[in-house]
Amino acid sequence: MRQASENLQKGSPTTAALTWLLWQWGKQVHSWNEIFELETQISDWKIRVDKDLSPAWKKGADMSLKGILSANPPVTNIESWNALLKQYDEYWMQLAYAQAALAAAQGEIPVGAIIVSQNQIIGQGFNAPISLNDPTAHAEIVALRDACQNIQNYRLPDDAVLYVTLEPCTMCVGALVHSRVSRVVFGAFEAKAGSLVSARQLFETGYYNHVFSFEAGCMQQQCSEQLSAFFKLRREQKRQLRLQEKLLNTQK
Repeated sequence: MRQASENLQKGSPTTAALTWLLWQWGKQVHSWNEIFELETQISDWKIRVDKDLSPAWKKGADMSLKGILSANPPVTNIESWNALLKQYDEYWMQLAYAQAALAAAQGEIPVGAIIVSQNQIIGQGFNAPISLNDPTAHAEIVALRDACQNIQNYRLPDDAVLYVTLEPCTMCVGALVHSRVSRVVFGAFEAKAGSLVSARQLFETGYYNHVFSFEAGCMQQQCSEQLSAFFKLRREQKRQLRLQEKLLNTQK
């Protein structure tokens, strides 16, 4: 990150951008040759384009790093790159949000997750402990199982990112560590069971043979409202059921 800041000050936006993006995504850069090779690729993608070009990423047509940078001239400050990353993350989080809606439709608590590698979804899933009769079937676990089956490996690719609409619990953090996920992005905070920043911060204590980077609060309002709407509806359904039972008892 310090090197990225120095490059920004020296007016080297492409190298700085790549350093910053890789750092944000939790990828360790072992040598500057890695950066320079990527910088050559970026040059081939012609990132400096005419101002009147309609950015493809705004239409959601191409949310790959290549697509974003080819449609957007590079910017030269960290705040701008943070904004760019935010839009990239929100694109994928919308798909996790859609998975959560599938859970709600089945009467499950609406939590959804997807796993992205090489700008493609390799695994997806939603909260399903009730329908699967499986207490471990949280959205993250279902997505991990799907991804590992799809790639035929119990370890995820080095660039794998998990997007989930709710902060992972202790069980899911443990599974993500074992899967070697590179980065986790979550939406709503979980005050009672969240194990990255809320109820506990697992990575701040103990030893782990793998630690992933994480980003909190992506589409936080939408994810929180989705959960609140579900629980509000469920409370109303329970209230109506109690009223019906009470009415039946009075008629006996």
